[in-house]
Amino acid sequence: MEEKPEETSPIAAQLVGRSTIDQWLGKPWWGFACVCFGVIGCFTGAVPLLSAVIGKDISDSLGAIAVFPMLAMLVCAALGVCAFVARLFGRAVPKSKQKRWLAVAGLLIACGIGLQTLALLIPATQAAHQAAANAANENQPWNEHSFGDGEFTLSTPASWQLADDPLNVSGSIYLLDQANDLHAFATVIPRTDTTVSTLDELAKLTIDSYKERLQDVREIETVVVQQDGVPVADTTFVATIEATNLFYHVRHLEFDNHWVELQVWAVPSRFDANGDVLRGIINSVAARN
Repeated sequence: MEEKPEETSPIAAQLVGRSTIDQWLGKPWWGFACVCFGVIGCFTGAVPLLSAVIGKDISDSLGAIAVFPMLAMLVCAALGVCAFVARLFGRAVPKSKQKRWLAVAGLLIACGIGLQTLALLIPATQAAHQAAANAANENQPWNEHSFGDGEFTLSTPASWQLADDPLNVSGSIYLLDQANDLHAFATVIPRTDTTVSTLDELAKLTIDSYKERLQDVREIETVVVQQDGVPVADTTFVATIEATNLFYHVRHLEFDNHWVELQVWAVPSRFDANGDVLRGIINSVAARN
């Protein structure tokens, strides 16, 4: 005769199910949550350090990775709360050993604090290095450069170098400070070559030209003043190129037979850090006597 399989009563099945759930809730969820918290701390401290080593901000590209340990931490914490509530209601949830996981979490949290402390020192170190470089540049004589067929000059620190004009404009000059990623470009426009009659018009045309070439030109400000008897228009704005923000300062100068245009640009943080040097370059543009 065939043996009939033993039948399991609904009550027994429920008890088995409860036992499985209780065992699952009894895992060291709080320890797991603390480990995830430590991983997040290490990640938060490591990203700025890696950005400094690489020389490029990678926080946006790596930001999505931090979501996974954060979600894992929330899930583990939620399960830990469920286990606590289940015990309050009398379920036989076993208490797991959390010490090992809490020790691992403690090491990760300590490592994260150390990395974040180092990350906080990076801006101060960079600022000190920049200040030392600026001081060294101030102590060195500036170089005078001619452009516009020798009719005009501008001066830069000795660390700035002549570079090939990317626009290949006759009579123009392009200089850069490679160490600080600072740029200056000057050109001359004969007044007979344009119908523009005022500095305001010239500044507006320049902004329109930038809007065609760059992305999201914004925060535009133009001020017309006199400098050493020469009318000048200073226009500043922010634009975006390939997800990188750039701050521009464009100066137009009005002379009898020419318009002179000087463009100085850098990422906003570098522009602010080197503001005195850049203003010195901007104010150095003059007609050769």
